[in-house]
Order: sequence, then C-alpha cells, then structure tokens
Amino acid sequence: PDLDVSFAGKTILIAEDNEINRVIVEAMLMPTKATLVFAINGLEAIEAQKRISPGIILMDIQMPKMDGVEACRIIKERCPAQVIIALTANAMSDDIKLYEESGFDGHLAKPIDLTALLNKLQQVLLD
Repeated sequence: PDLDVSFAGKTILIAEDNEINRVIVEAMLMPTKATLVFAINGLEAIEAQKRISPGIILMDIQMPKMDGVEACRIIKERCPAQVIIALTANAMSDDIKLYEESGFDGHLAKPIDLTALLNKLQQVLLD
C-alpha cells in the first residue's frame, strides 16, 4: 500500500471512547492530511455524522451511552450510503456477521494494522 497516501479534503469521523486508541488512530492518520473528527460515544457519532457528512466513519463497537452497533443502525437508516467500518477487538466470525447485519461496510480488528487501515480508507475515499 501507498503509505504516503493523501486524503486531503476528505473527512474521517472516528468514534472511539478510549483516549489512547484515539491518540493512536490520530497518529496513524495525521500524515494522510485528512480532516479527523472524533466522537467519544455512539450518540456523539450520530450528531457528528449529521453535521459533517464524513467520507467514512471508523466506529468502535463498545462505547458508553450508545454502542457502535446501535449508532451504525441509526446512521444507516437516515443515510444508507454512509460508509461505516467497525473497529473492534471482537473479530470472531459471529461478531463480524452481526456487524454486517447491522449495516457496517466492513471491519478492522484491533490493534489496528496501519496497512489494513490505509487500504480500507483508500478503497472508500479514493475510488
């Protein structure tokens, strides 16, 4: 993958309640020049999606107030074309099936692999 990829002009919404994980994702994505917007729970993610219409949402599954599965369902009902990728430590086949049924467009396992993340973002943001 092209690690020098540029997502300048693209907005990525990252819904993640864990501060360390937010810092890691931010560090991974800073070189891409994308606009990064963070939400710390599903409710914030829904509000942010309405406000900014991001090119892609990276959605943690386990968050306070509202989890990623519920937030994904609500966003997809209102905006079916919104691409949402599940970020999760739970990458068992049953979990993945649930995410797909909930409307997620794919998933990335945690800890996040930079190559996999950039590949996924390139597919969505540059195609």
